[in-house]
Amino acid sequence: MMGSPRYRGIFASLSIRNYRLFFWGQAASSIGKWVQNLALSWYVLQIGESPLVLGLTIACRYVPALLFGPWAGLIVDRRGQRSVMTITQIFGFVLSLVFVVLTASGSQTLALLLIFTTAVGFWDLFDVPARQSMIPSLVPLPLVGNAVALNSITNNLNRALGPALAGVLIATIGVGMCMAVNAACQIFSLATVLALRVSEMTATSREQGRGGGQVREGIRLVARDRMLLAPMLMVVVTGLFTWEYPVSIPLLMTGTFDLGSTAFGAAMACFGAGALVGSVLAARSPLSTVRELAWASLLWGAATFAVGLSPAVWAAYVALAFAGVFAVIFSSAAKTILQVRAAPEFRGRVMALWFVAWQGSTVLGAPLTGLVATWPGGARTPLLLGGVAAVAIALVFLLRPNRDIDVVGKSL
Repeated sequence: MMGSPRYRGIFASLSIRNYRLFFWGQAASSIGKWVQNLALSWYVLQIGESPLVLGLTIACRYVPALLFGPWAGLIVDRRGQRSVMTITQIFGFVLSLVFVVLTASGSQTLALLLIFTTAVGFWDLFDVPARQSMIPSLVPLPLVGNAVALNSITNNLNRALGPALAGVLIATIGVGMCMAVNAACQIFSLATVLALRVSEMTATSREQGRGGGQVREGIRLVARDRMLLAPMLMVVVTGLFTWEYPVSIPLLMTGTFDLGSTAFGAAMACFGAGALVGSVLAARSPLSTVRELAWASLLWGAATFAVGLSPAVWAAYVALAFAGVFAVIFSSAAKTILQVRAAPEFRGRVMALWFVAWQGSTVLGAPLTGLVATWPGGARTPLLLGGVAAVAIALVFLLRPNRDIDVVGKSL
């Protein structure tokens, strides 16, 4: 794959012991978090009895990333990814157990739920950059794209399995025990992290010493290097305008097509099926240049625009499936380029900035999507805007005459 005859096939990275452990640990952690997220949303609606409260809860989840993301990345660079992940898995385990105890004792309140959600946001604040920036240290450089895409496959499988499992668990053993399931998943993930052989890691990041200006140094690095700045700008724009499907799709199904929760579930299932296909395609042929990333953004934007123009719900389902394909191809390519291009000692900060752009933007993007949906055109308008935004930022880089560089070292 990518010029190396030793590594071929969709599952090439799994031939490496360290990555195989990381992969299964990530799979367990991911499905645990999906169960937790769905159970938490359900519980918030039960206690708060208001969509506004649910929106506030989502904001609490992502405010830490928006405010403190770059500093979390610096801590990852200083302490090392493996050390940070060890702490985050223990923190996630303890956090879940506290939720179980509060729920079982009847002490849970809305205020405590908001505090818990904010704590989950701080957990992600450190855990996500550490996980993302660790991948290049586990596999040879030519396999980074494959490894990132394999993680996307598990995430998209868990996107379907997690909510289904959460629904069964909520109905049978209650919300509190869903958190117990998450706690068990985090312990398994911790065991895989501790089992990694440090001596077999490639390009292991050197821990950073203390000193002033290191966060600004990471930001300046991204600003100076086109191969870092270009994908980061595309992620910022698409994260803010295009990736707001949890808000725009329910509005489209209920407001435009006058359908209920079943249609919303089917719409997200179509998107998830497309995302899974996109993950497989990304694992088989990872993208590794800015131009390729821009093409993925353009196709994703076109598919999102088609969702907004859909004359009937079946057409929206088809367009959403294509949107899922290109969204995941875009996301995998952006993470691959950022991780490979960034120097090992900067990967934590670079991936923390990616997390701010991709997830932290939800704090601004979700209310913006709701506001735009009140404009003429209704729920179609934010989807049309998201499509135009992804196409426009793609054209900025597709129309530039600058030479494109493959992140594995081949000039194009």
